[in-house]
Amino acid sequence: IFSRKIVSTLWLRKFVKLASWALVFLSFIEPPAWCKDFSHPTDMSIVGCQGVMNAKGPPPESYLATRSLLASTNDNNQETPMLGTDEMVDYYPNTGVLYITREQGNYIECGLVGVILLYVLLGIMRDGCSLSLYFSHKGTHHNRVLRFIRCASILALLVGHLVLDYKRPFRHLFRILLAISFTSGVQREFRNVARMMPEILRTLLLLLIFTFFYAWIGVMAFFGASEGITYFPNLMEGCWTLWNCVTTANYPGAMMPGYNMTRWVSLYFVSFMIFAYFFIMNVILAAVVNNYDQLQEEYVEQKVRKTNQNLKQAFELLKKHPKDERIDRETFMTLLVVLNEDFPQLSEIQEDEAKILFGLLDKDGTETITEEEFMEFCNVMLLEFE
Repeated sequence: IFSRKIVSTLWLRKFVKLASWALVFLSFIEPPAWCKDFSHPTDMSIVGCQGVMNAKGPPPESYLATRSLLASTNDNNQETPMLGTDEMVDYYPNTGVLYITREQGNYIECGLVGVILLYVLLGIMRDGCSLSLYFSHKGTHHNRVLRFIRCASILALLVGHLVLDYKRPFRHLFRILLAISFTSGVQREFRNVARMMPEILRTLLLLLIFTFFYAWIGVMAFFGASEGITYFPNLMEGCWTLWNCVTTANYPGAMMPGYNMTRWVSLYFVSFMIFAYFFIMNVILAAVVNNYDQLQEEYVEQKVRKTNQNLKQAFELLKKHPKDERIDRETFMTLLVVLNEDFPQLSEIQEDEAKILFGLLDKDGTETITEEEFMEFCNVMLLEFE
């Protein structure tokens, strides 16, 4: 009973959720795993995470070559600032700040995981210290998967300290999974994405077929030309080139070699971009938006339907006799007492407030509540008293 009351408190669940996301934030301020045993082959001062974070040296040759090219092609004949080989740049651009050490990161992670582990243990104690009951609680597959993810992530993070020390390549993934398992909004969005995928894949299949068809034309049309050798040597490379055009990553760069030879090449690329970029990509966007809106409407309808179903079941349980069509004041007041004792996540309802709530539900003034009146119970419970 004690574990059930503690686990159901709203402040504890918010604190555990905050701890799970603090683990994710920890990944951004702790030193990376690869720098623990790092040692520069020539510079003995660059050793470990502290040395890497503060390491400086001359800029790479590719950077100097690019800056020189920009300086030589400056249209305004103005001198372009350029780093010389005697100037230093940060190898690991983090302003030279090591926010926390490796040991501090381990201590913080253990503390946060310990808080989450305590919450999970309280949940197991609530179910009589039975793992089978804990994983089958409420009987929903969704809850079983979430609890398995929590336990597996906690176990992986704790065992990682003992077995793998700091070199745990998947610790960031387990932190994210742990945070998602406590965030219902993120879980709902993942479910929406999974349900939208069939419709989106059908549209993507159309884009794939169209891209494959144009890549085949490109391989045949540009065979032997410089553009064919560079961008369309085979079907796979052709598809990759056209996909980059759709993302505008290399467009019109892929078109320019052939365009400089003859303007007719633009018909190939422009026709592809009109249909793929302006039509199919917008169809994909429309499919995503329409399906997402439909899923949101279904979620709201399902939530309202489930709430009404639960209220009807609660009303049937509160009736003193199966044939009764009303519940009296005494039963309603007892219900509020039970809510105060067993559901600490709800604000405590005082006796005067309980009388006001009963009066709001008893619209016909008969000192009893019908099923139709009881259906407003959730809305009445949202009221706040000063």
